[in-house]
Amino acid sequence: MNETKLEIKLAYINGLKGIVLNEISQYPDLHVSKEGGDIIYLDFIQNIAQITDLRSVLRAYIIARNEKYTPLYISNHKSILGNLINLVIEGKKNEFKTFKIVCAGSDSPEVRSIAMFIQQTYKLTEEKDADLKIHIIKTCETWEIGVQITPIPLSNRNYRARSMAGAMNPTIAYAVNFLSKLESAESYLNIFSGSATLLIEARQCYPN
Repeated sequence: MNETKLEIKLAYINGLKGIVLNEISQYPDLHVSKEGGDIIYLDFIQNIAQITDLRSVLRAYIIARNEKYTPLYISNHKSILGNLINLVIEGKKNEFKTFKIVCAGSDSPEVRSIAMFIQQTYKLTEEKDADLKIHIIKTCETWEIGVQITPIPLSNRNYRARSMAGAMNPTIAYAVNFLSKLESAESYLNIFSGSATLLIEARQCYPN
């Protein structure tokens, strides 16, 4: 277990990198370790609740990367994945009822062994549309295992009663409001307001 270095992986909409980095800079405990494509890696922090406050990010994961972390290796060293799962569900077990593993060869004996471990250890049911999302993937550099830290993406705000076709992604709304410099504004006109995502994001981030 000592060889397992944990990181936080953030996925965002392409084009919003500068805004994501600006938001991260507002949190003294968050430190960028690597940037690449539409992904930003942060040094791991124990208090992952801070990550859920990020509004410019689509999804966030706790991950571990190592050239050894093939599905076969993880099936023989399940505690490595178990460590990530424990960090995600600690104090929030009621939020996670189902799980899904994203991995090439999902029907292989190795991946089925991992799924059985999760079922027996955490009493979760395997479903396609799951709360606990796990991936074991080969990146261009190495193998990566990860667990999404929330049952739904960070971009799915709790003020949305349902998804509305054509509605603006809240992370885009956050970016538009940031670029509009609303911290110095006293009024807001949202022409052709549909789902009102811009207005709601503005009210939540800029009380004035």
